[in-house]
Amino acid sequence: MVKKINVTFDDEFLESIDAMAKQSGMSRSAFLAMAVNTYANQMASMQMLRDLPELLQQIEELNDKVDDSKA
Repeated sequence: MVKKINVTFDDEFLESIDAMAKQSGMSRSAFLAMAVNTYANQMASMQMLRDLPELLQQIEELNDKVDDSKA
């Protein structure tokens, strides 16, 4: 489902957005959707990187348990 929303930007920022959208061959709406999606993906990737040390520790602990059960 696609929803229409309203957002407010100052004139200078909106001109910048329009210029980037035009340069990319996109509509303003498509450009903003792509930009927000890209940002959300980057934030999710950063969270995964922050979680990685804990996940690696858990894997190491499981490997130790497997090794101990084999002994």
